[in-house]
Amino acid sequence: MLTAVDDADVAEVWGQLREDDGALAKACEEIAVTNDLLEPPTQRAMYRRLLSMGLVRGRDTRKVSKEAAKPRAKRRCRGASAPSVDAAMLRDLYEEHKDAPDALNQITARLPHGPWSAQQDMWPH
Repeated sequence: MLTAVDDADVAEVWGQLREDDGALAKACEEIAVTNDLLEPPTQRAMYRRLLSMGLVRGRDTRKVSKEAAKPRAKRRCRGASAPSVDAAMLRDLYEEHKDAPDALNQITARLPHGPWSAQQDMWPH
């Protein structure tokens, strides 16, 4: 639907509305009216179109797409990786404690690195 609209029309509408509050929603409505579309394009489609045209950067509309959030989530996980655990030892611990009401706590307490709460004193305060 938005692919039928010329880049020049999108650039013109965005140039007029970019400073307004709710500019993305207003631009979608304006594009639908000026190009006789049956329904306005989605804000996500308009945002991607503006990105591909180079008219906005990642945060101009304060709407972050799922694709933009993925690298940020990966940055959060860049710290120390979880230590590896021998699969056979983990299987044995599971067989030994699977019937316990708090099996997960029992297993993590017996891992070589200890439970998570015991590792917190390693972090700088």
